[in-house]
Amino acid sequence: MPRRPFPLGAYLAPACLCLAIVARPARGQRVPAECRVPIDAERKEIVTPHHAYSTEGPPGAAAQGRTRESVMAGGAMFVQYAGRWRRSPLTPRMQLDQMQENLDSAKVLTCRRVGEESVGGEAAVVYFTHTVNSDLAADARIWVATRSGLPLRIEEDVDTSPGAADGKRHISIRFDYANVRAPAGVP
Repeated sequence: MPRRPFPLGAYLAPACLCLAIVARPARGQRVPAECRVPIDAERKEIVTPHHAYSTEGPPGAAAQGRTRESVMAGGAMFVQYAGRWRRSPLTPRMQLDQMQENLDSAKVLTCRRVGEESVGGEAAVVYFTHTVNSDLAADARIWVATRSGLPLRIEEDVDTSPGAADGKRHISIRFDYANVRAPAGVP
């Protein structure tokens, strides 16, 4: 099985894809201190009720790409697919386990703090991360809220087929943590 953070397809939560890709140390190495904040932000996001809005497309065209929404509420993930909300079979425990597998199996992880910015009026620290494993490479900017330690925004370039143009994707995600509820009518 390729080393993907989570199964791709209708039940993929956009937030999971990005954060699990970007937060991995080199195999057999400890997590670098400069990567602790983005990794901790991912772990916290996985278990915190949130609404994620993502757009995915070719590099430079994310605003024109495919959009997705996901909601984590009541210990369950819900994903909007083809205009309908569905409960994902992916649980927070599965996401945390996959994240740990990624941490254990990655080849490269570098992180650096690159500044401070505001996202939606909330102060955030911006991190740049670079990761490589056997079947993908990713560069991301992650805005982590100063107050809560949760990710507020992610801009990521992923190459799932290093060297091939068709494997390059740009993913933009924004998170909302206020008044999160499971979508109505989803069992």
